[in-house]
Amino acid sequence: MKKYGILITILLILGLGTGLFLLNKTPSKNVVTVSTKATNQVPTLYVHGYGGSANSTNAMIAAAEKSDKAQKVLTAIVSSTGDVTYSGDWQESVKNPIIQVVFKRSNAQIPEEGEWIGKIVTHLQKSYKIKAVNIIAHSMGGSSAVYWAESVRKESDPKLNNFVPIAVPINGVLGMNEEANKNVLLKNGEPKSKSENYQSYYENRKKFPSNTNVFVIYGDIDDGSNSDTAVSIVSARSMSYLLKDQVKSYKELKITGENAQHSKLHSNDKVDQAVIQFLWGK
Repeated sequence: MKKYGILITILLILGLGTGLFLLNKTPSKNVVTVSTKATNQVPTLYVHGYGGSANSTNAMIAAAEKSDKAQKVLTAIVSSTGDVTYSGDWQESVKNPIIQVVFKRSNAQIPEEGEWIGKIVTHLQKSYKIKAVNIIAHSMGGSSAVYWAESVRKESDPKLNNFVPIAVPINGVLGMNEEANKNVLLKNGEPKSKSENYQSYYENRKKFPSNTNVFVIYGDIDDGSNSDTAVSIVSARSMSYLLKDQVKSYKELKITGENAQHSKLHSNDKVDQAVIQFLWGK
């Protein structure tokens, strides 16, 4: 990626909903369990966006637990300097373990967060012998996950089975490097206008793991802007031209109405049910 310093202005737009993201109390139970044998468990990382906190993914995690399809086992808290501490209790009896990722410096840039995601995945591999992982990421967290997959992840790392980017500004943010209804997708899915960051993602797309199932979720609040107020439909759907021909499977879901607003998509019942169905089926 080039010139990530200019991303800080882009990220500020995504921080408009910061007031909604109140920090929860840090769990006090420290991790003491490790596994000495390989596991068939596939953990799912929940990653928040710019300005977010544990509260940003609490509702999605609660919905997954309520469905009896998955259970939160760990919280991975990344300090402002990139040190990671864990709380919770990894149990081998949990079929679909969830790991909640919390960045204490939630205004970090994409390469930093990509490295931090890599550090967490490596820890899970070493401590619990996982062979694969899923990632659900909102907003800039999804951009960071793509960066991890393309620029940080090694062949020896766990496979990325499923990736669910929600409201991800992969090709620009309204009010910063994109204007409403100015960009379009061509017939082949290619965005007519490409941000500098998007071009870098595209140049590295062959490094994205080809065995991944991708499920893109984006919003449209139906106000004529064709956006979720921060991320346009074109920007979110530009993920298709980036990855559709690279990955195992690719699909999209459009969420409409008031609750399709950028900061509400991670607390949307339709999103919750779609994610649960995609990851864990009936």
